[in-house]
Amino acid sequence: GTLLDLVNLTKNADKSIIEPVAIYLLAELLGLLELLHSINVVHADIKPDNFLLRQTPGTSAAPSLQLIDFGKAIDMSLEIEKYSDNETTRYDCIDEEEDDETELTEEEKEDREIEKNE
Repeated sequence: GTLLDLVNLTKNADKSIIEPVAIYLLAELLGLLELLHSINVVHADIKPDNFLLRQTPGTSAAPSLQLIDFGKAIDMSLEIEKYSDNETTRYDCIDEEEDDETELTEEEKEDREIEKNE
């Protein structure tokens, strides 16, 4: 089942996941995310339903969790390559038109300044 199944089963039985098991699962989960981020991949759909529970946590050296559903995942190395030829990237959020304030009236300049500070 999934991590969500484990949480729901525990909740329906009016019990809690014991703290050492929760810590173990969280450490595995964070390790998986760290691994993905180290290879410049963003999963973009992290939720308990996307973690398969392969075995009872702590019963073997093999990982208990497996991350699934990479449908929304982003390979950031591909994104960076797309924009590496430009001086700006899409993450800079620079609007060329807004930078040219020479054609604006004083009132328009004041309005933009107010918008920036909100």
